[in-house]
Amino acid sequence: MSSKLQLYLLGGVTFFISGFFYLLTLCPAISWIDSGELSVVCHTLGIAHPTGYPLYTLIGKVFSLIPVGTVIFRFNLLSLLFISFSNLIIYFLFLNIYELLFPAIRDSALLFIIALRTFLFIYPCFMVTGNFQ
Repeated sequence: MSSKLQLYLLGGVTFFISGFFYLLTLCPAISWIDSGELSVVCHTLGIAHPTGYPLYTLIGKVFSLIPVGTVIFRFNLLSLLFISFSNLIIYFLFLNIYELLFPAIRDSALLFIIALRTFLFIYPCFMVTGNFQ
């Protein structure tokens, strides 16, 4: 297996593992702060408090059309998708920084573990990801 393919596969595994762990703790209903407001705004294509979040509203509307669970659960799935992509970006960011600092050492498994531990299990990220914000 080529080195590049292995790095991309580990990136995909990072995405799916973070998605799985966040799915286990996903809030099935409206939660605190802006969850209720943003849910109504996305479902009705309204305007949220300033700045209005236009792209977030449009993506939320697309997710409200997915026929899985309640509307609020679908919006929480959107948060899960965003945080999983963020974890994937963190993995590739660590990969690039690691290659710049240590070009002779190519241990992608170490980067995989660092990315998961850094972003997946920190408390603030874990608490905010479970609901639609």
